Amino acid sequence: EGDTFHGAAYTYRGDRALFVGDRAHESPELRFAADVPVNVMLWADGDEVRIVSSADARVSVRPDAFLTQRPAGPYQTTGFTAGTEQAGEWLAIELLAGERATVR
Repeated sequence: EGDTFHGAAYTYRGDRALFVGDRAHESPELRFAADVPVNVMLWADGDEVRIVSSADARVSVRPDAFLTQRPAGPYQTTGFTAGTEQAGEWLAIELLAGERATVR
């Protein structure tokens, strides 16, 4: 049961993917809380992690949970976001609705 109007929520885990629909989520590789129900989708493509949210949301992700090799140095984020902040192995991203962020 999720924190949505109807109580509906979902989590899909693939080999190198994680899709979550809810207002909040906490797992070893992804954390978020949003003002509205949101779909947050992460998937690895080669040496990148791609992240999309259906609404503005602050999402914290451990990219190394999806990448086969951790990059040297800090993670690099591209795409339209309201900002990023790295704290250890966690990367906090201010995602904008419908915009894709790519982490390397």
